Amino acid sequence: MKALHDGKMSLEDELKSSALSKVHSLLLRWRASMQIYRTPKLWMQYQRMVQILRSFIRSVRTGNWTLYLQCLSDMFPYLAAAGHNNYTKSLAIFIPKMIDLQCTHPDVHAAFMKGLFPVRRTDGAWTGMFTPFHRVRTYGWSKVNRWSN
Repeated sequence: MKALHDGKMSLEDELKSSALSKVHSLLLRWRASMQIYRTPKLWMQYQRMVQILRSFIRSVRTGNWTLYLQCLSDMFPYLAAAGHNNYTKSLAIFIPKMIDLQCTHPDVHAAFMKGLFPVRRTDGAWTGMFTPFHRVRTYGWSKVNRWSN
């Protein structure tokens, strides 16, 4: 890690280092051993859901289309288990159509891969947002609520 901090080693080289690989394998082994207990299993499931949500937010904010579709696929079983039937039905249609977008509409797919699927108010690496949030930030809750009724 010191070599990374001093600029003597790149992040990719550091991530491939044997020390980090050893720590990673020990962590995976420990997690596997904890799966038989209820409380650690619950916390690991919770951590996985938080990880999916954080990745989902990152995908929208950065405009990463591939990560966005992966996060939606990862969310799918949790939405189904929670009884969010409308989201589940919509995602069951949306995800395959968006995966096939490269074949059906290559120009739209190319734009999405360039990060043009979220709304951006300013240029920057972390400025993407969904259309409903953009409307709220632009017009305020009172006007958005009037439009949706």
